[in-house]
Amino acid sequence: MSKIWSDDLLPSRVYLRHCLLAAKKLGALVYDNLLHHTFLGDRHTTLAQYLDAEPSRLHSILAEEPPPALAVRYGGF
Repeated sequence: MSKIWSDDLLPSRVYLRHCLLAAKKLGALVYDNLLHHTFLGDRHTTLAQYLDAEPSRLHSILAEEPPPALAVRYGGF
């Protein structure tokens, strides 16, 4: 059986930032749900585990600026 994704597929940093900011705006329950019920391409690693695996990962993702063409859409404002 062939797959259309790779097990080591990681989320786009800009899109992940967008999702994290949006979930935070909706409250702690939504943010927690996103972190603990969203899985990477391997279907085993949660987003929380991925972010916790490298202490600076969350900060660096949130500090990442979207490209100018997507600044309005993914700017988090």
